[in-house]
Amino acid sequence: MEEFATLIALVLAGIIVTHESLRVGKCTQIDFLMGASLLYLICYSIVPIFVQTLKDRDLGFWNWIFRLSFNRREYLSASLLSVAGYLAIIAGFYATKYGPVGKTLRDRSANTAWFIPETLKVTIAFFFGLVGIVSLFIYANEVGGFAIMVQSVGFFRNQTEAYSDFGFLIKVAPFASVSSYVFWDVFTSSTGNLRKGLYGIGFWLMFMASLLILYSLGGRVQFGFYLLVFVIYVSFRRRRLPKAYAIIGGICFVAIVLFGKEVISQNVYVSDDLIGSAWEELSTDPLSGIRKILLEFSFPFITLGNILDLVPNELGYRWFVDVPLGFAYLLPKPLLGLTLPPTVTMAYDDYMDVPIPIDLLSFGYTSMGAAGMILVCLAYGFVLCVADCYFPAHGNKTLVLLRAAWLLYLSAQVMYGSPQHALVAGFPLLVGTLVIVLCGRCKMLSNTTGKQVLDGNRYVPA
Repeated sequence: MEEFATLIALVLAGIIVTHESLRVGKCTQIDFLMGASLLYLICYSIVPIFVQTLKDRDLGFWNWIFRLSFNRREYLSASLLSVAGYLAIIAGFYATKYGPVGKTLRDRSANTAWFIPETLKVTIAFFFGLVGIVSLFIYANEVGGFAIMVQSVGFFRNQTEAYSDFGFLIKVAPFASVSSYVFWDVFTSSTGNLRKGLYGIGFWLMFMASLLILYSLGGRVQFGFYLLVFVIYVSFRRRRLPKAYAIIGGICFVAIVLFGKEVISQNVYVSDDLIGSAWEELSTDPLSGIRKILLEFSFPFITLGNILDLVPNELGYRWFVDVPLGFAYLLPKPLLGLTLPPTVTMAYDDYMDVPIPIDLLSFGYTSMGAAGMILVCLAYGFVLCVADCYFPAHGNKTLVLLRAAWLLYLSAQVMYGSPQHALVAGFPLLVGTLVIVLCGRCKMLSNTTGKQVLDGNRYVPA
């Protein structure tokens, strides 16, 4: 079984690499499908081969991946489903791109230019910044102050019961990151020295506040992706990724993966030197760093294999009930006195006895079997295409930053496919984007020859 699973993983890798290679001539920069394909390649092609080298190793927390032997037929089925899932994603993407929806969005992009007055941008930036900062201060006060908040991230993150009626505000505070995007736009677009200085101060305040907030959430992915938004933004603006930015981004990513969990777990209730132990292990066995990075991407494939073992006998089909549940979990449950049924992730964690996220394919399979997985992947391809068509890679700086943020967020859903996780993690970005888009105005492009300058930073051929 292991040999067949490896062969299928290689076939999937060939499909992904060939598909993206054929698109390189048309896509000079990373786009939404490319980002999703890259994560899909790692999670469902590289990982199935990698995990087979881990037999007889003590992986500590990661020993849960050995719950099922890798020669079980469930992993062979998981490999086959991963191929079908990727084909469904690209089918959904291209059906949307060349269908009425894609044509409408392309025509809109070609014939109109989106812009927003500077005063309105500043108002939006201040509003979202105020929401984020106020939420942060209330949350910090609820948990005992900023020192406790910073020193006990892992403790609060692992709580299953509500520890405060206002604990939900830490998930509202990331509106500060949306504020930083808008402040960056007005800072780089402004010509007056005084305004440019004020906008620069606003950006740095929101940037540093966002880092503190995302750290306090304990989510390494959100923290790392927020930094990568600006790296990808630069690649969009310059139509290439400068080597210095690529190196800095790569170093930050590796550091967050290798030491992020130890940093957030090192709190006032833990006396062990977790960071020192991690560094000692890396110094003694340099290959352990590569192992640790790949292990962080292993749970989607391993989860899919375990889901195939549990569903529908141990865990019944959920018939997409997690979609409305995801919206319900946005509500402040302790404040409203709500008791909601468990999500698919909670039900799965109870069986596995470890907190493991549900990936995109597993969410589809738990909802309605193989058919549910195909439906979810088709819908995912549709969303990738709509986002790719709507957010421009060049032009208005706010939209370009939002494109980078949405690219990373939607790509991550390959690994984090639970609606509850997706909606909670993306709530500030979703609401912020809607407000910004609704406050903007579309201007029809004239048919005169030459070039027009729109919003001070976008050249559009007329």
